[in-house]
Amino acid sequence: MKKRIVIGIAAIVVVSSLAILIWLIKFRNMTPKTLGELLSEKYRNIETRVYICENGVMTPYVVLETDNYGDAVLLMREYAYPEMMMYRDENMYGAAGAYYKGSIVDDYLENTFFNFYSDGVRSIIRESPVKIYTEEYVRAHQETKGPVMETIYRHVFALSKSEWGSNFWGLEKNDPLYEADSIRGIQKYAYRCYIWLRSETYGGGDTSISVVYDGEIEHWHLQKKAQVQPAFTVSRNTKIERYDGWGSSAQGFVFSCDVITDKK
Repeated sequence: MKKRIVIGIAAIVVVSSLAILIWLIKFRNMTPKTLGELLSEKYRNIETRVYICENGVMTPYVVLETDNYGDAVLLMREYAYPEMMMYRDENMYGAAGAYYKGSIVDDYLENTFFNFYSDGVRSIIRESPVKIYTEEYVRAHQETKGPVMETIYRHVFALSKSEWGSNFWGLEKNDPLYEADSIRGIQKYAYRCYIWLRSETYGGGDTSISVVYDGEIEHWHLQKKAQVQPAFTVSRNTKIERYDGWGSSAQGFVFSCDVITDKK
């Protein structure tokens, strides 16, 4: 009798172990290993947040589908960075105050915010081609005979008004004023705060630049202060892992190369 009980228990243990092993293998196969896989049809319904160690705190970034930056994957901080800043200070206005390159926003994102990330994350962030209006175009209030747009290269940058869905004049892609395609799904991350964009306002001038507020594009005077919503790109082959750092509300992924730090 005892022998049968022992055999029965052993059989249960073996069957249970096999079931767990099969489940683990299946679960592993269901987990995307790269950002490219995460964006594939196979994982269409999976949470697409990537948590990044930012100044020692795990911060959610959303993965956005766009071809605006070549074959790279675009990530945007889910919530605007709370520090308020002017677009340019009183010593930087001039006739081209709405010029993005060299602005307070541009300098902060590229030279300060970029260093908030771990060494591992900085090593995978691409230097992305970012399309902006030229200084000559901004300075001439849209009457310049020179080029309208130029490309600069940045690790961290602000998005454009077109990427947020504003194409007021219905411009075609071959128009010299065309900035970028609207990013699918970006409006769900629009909140009730003013966020600097990298686009000049329609009508030109040296006193205002575009901001997004709750998904709507507005004009904002350079002396006012707004927040920033950092964005950057990485390769589609960037390796990721599951992350459950703060319970069910924080489920998502992390970069395999990142330094994971939970501050509770």
